[in-house]
Amino acid sequence: MGLNYGKAFSDATLLNPNVLSRMKNDPSGRYELATVISICAGLDLDIATTERLLCAAGLALSPASRTHQAYRYVIANMPGIDIDSRNAFLERLGIAPLGSREYNK
Repeated sequence: MGLNYGKAFSDATLLNPNVLSRMKNDPSGRYELATVISICAGLDLDIATTERLLCAAGLALSPASRTHQAYRYVIANMPGIDIDSRNAFLERLGIAPLGSREYNK
């Protein structure tokens, strides 16, 4: 029995398994900032790597956006913390959690 990378990706990022499939099939596709942040948080990437990935996707965290600054905080200041705990922090700030609402573990 082989590894199910789609499920592992989905469990870590809380994104629908179709997101990974779309990324594999269309790596130059357009992705929303929250989707990229979900991936970075789920894979526990550091802030420098996250910013490079965002830049490659044509995105950036805005210092003028409260939501973007909260995203920056959960990436930069919560290494090793799972996405559910990061989401609890975001929700306490009144910010929508990362991941797809339709994906459940």
